[in-house]
Amino acid sequence: MTLNALKKNARGFTLLELLIVVIIIGILAAVAVPQFNRSIRRSRSAEAVSMVGAIMNAEYANFQENNAFIDFGTAAAGAAIPAGLMVTNAGVGNWAYSAVTAGTANTVRGFGAAGSNVAGMTVTGVINTDGTKVAITVVGF
Repeated sequence: MTLNALKKNARGFTLLELLIVVIIIGILAAVAVPQFNRSIRRSRSAEAVSMVGAIMNAEYANFQENNAFIDFGTAAAGAAIPAGLMVTNAGVGNWAYSAVTAGTANTVRGFGAAGSNVAGMTVTGVINTDGTKVAITVVGF
C-alpha cells in the first residue's frame, strides 16, 4: 500500500468527539470528588466516635477506682490525654480530645484539627458518675 492509500483508510477521532469525552469526564469528576470528600469525613468522624467512647470507658474505670474523673483540655479545645487514662493512639492525626467534669457528669469531646478535612467537626459524649452514657453526637458533619 502506498502512503496516500493509508491516509485515506486511516480513521481517528474528530475534535468534537474528543471534546465530548472531556466534558463527560469533567461532569463525572465534579460529582465524584465531593462524594469522596464526604466519605473521608464520615470515616474520620468514626475514628473520633471510637476514641471518645474509649476515653469515656477509661474515665468511668478511673471514677470507679478513684471516685473522680480526670479532666484535661477545656470545653473548647483539646489537650494531650493523661497517661492515667490508659488510652492509646489518642490525640494523633485529625483530632484533639478533652474531658471536662461538671457536677456528676463528665463530657468528653473530640475536636477536628484545624487545616484537616474534619476541621469544625465536634464529637461529644457524656458519662455520668453512675456509669450512664449519653449518646455520642457528631456536630458539623
